[in-house]
Amino acid sequence: MNIELFKDAERIFNTSYKLTQDPKLLSLVLEKLQKSLDQNSELSNELKEIITLKKNCNIEFTRSNKRIICDEDYNLTIIDSKLVEGYLQKTKLLIGA
Repeated sequence: MNIELFKDAERIFNTSYKLTQDPKLLSLVLEKLQKSLDQNSELSNELKEIITLKKNCNIEFTRSNKRIICDEDYNLTIIDSKLVEGYLQKTKLLIGA
């Protein structure tokens, strides 16, 4: 587990995102969190699924400070600050930061 990547993610969320409210930063936070975890953990797999979906999506847009990702069947995945904050808390517990 990489505590430095976790701290980067936490700093981006707590400083940059809170200042700019740019939902594009939320995806960056999720990527850093995923890289900070052991690759075989359940939480890492959840984050990897969201990141892969984002990279392979057909449509991606921002609405109401949320990042909306659509797959080829128009199934929606919504990335918002509450989701990211939840993953930050779970990761913090796992790595003991």
